[in-house]
Amino acid sequence: METPSVGPQHNRLPVLLHLLSPAGRPVAITSDLPSFWSGPYSQVRSELRDKYKRHPWPEDPASATPTKLSNRAIAKQAASGGGAGGEEQAAVASSSGGGKRNSKGGGKGGSKAKGGKAKGGGKFPLKRSNFKRK
Repeated sequence: METPSVGPQHNRLPVLLHLLSPAGRPVAITSDLPSFWSGPYSQVRSELRDKYKRHPWPEDPASATPTKLSNRAIAKQAASGGGAGGEEQAAVASSSGGGKRNSKGGGKGGSKAKGGKAKGGGKFPLKRSNFKRK
């Protein structure tokens, strides 16, 4: 794999690449892509895998199939048998460590008392005292 370059054949310049996190923040900047994939990417991958668990982080990105899908969407696609490369992407999803998260909170927030009416004393009390608009 070569680093992308632009310009005439006798005076080509390497492209400066910015690797962005899923949040769009810059994580790394390089103009030598092959050495980045073989070296610093492993550290970037380990840091981002912890923070962005829903996204695939392949061990060998140079040979991985690019995707904009989350691990859950890749698994769903592989289960339904849809799309080309679903098996490869499912293997990437399983190797990236993105587990299932409990999307529904089992906490007390938002629940009502037995009588059907919410009682004060929670995060948002029903009655506001000492509150005046100017």
